[in-house]
Amino acid sequence: MLDKILEALPTLEISELSELQIAIHSEITSRKPDYRFEFEATADPRKGYPYVAHITGLDENGKFERTFKDLDRTYGKKEVTVSGIYHAKTGHILEIQEGGSWKNLNRTYHIVDDNGQLGCLGHHDDSRVGNQIKKYLRGEIEMSEFFIN
Repeated sequence: MLDKILEALPTLEISELSELQIAIHSEITSRKPDYRFEFEATADPRKGYPYVAHITGLDENGKFERTFKDLDRTYGKKEVTVSGIYHAKTGHILEIQEGGSWKNLNRTYHIVDDNGQLGCLGHHDDSRVGNQIKKYLRGEIEMSEFFIN
């Protein structure tokens, strides 16, 4: 079967090759093991609600598509604590917001490495980080090409 695929490659258009590259990347990622992570953050929800989201792709406008992790919420006086266990696979990009202030959100991007560890990619308002993530989601760069902090 692999021989037939390799034989067909020269006949494919560039757009078809790009689609194939994305499909292969997605298939490889889906076969990797799930890793377990714990999250807990307390914040004033008026200043930034804590959450964990998996960046799943890009929409037609080039904006990140997200799937939010279902975590427990406990409310207090002018605060909320969000906590729980979530799972992610090697290569998944996560957006984690732990709260914020009136002017700045404490939101960062992370990637799950081959050892099941979260590598921090940077802050949400760093355009270089956003650009690298978009390239990764389009299959233009590999996980090893990220500038992990």
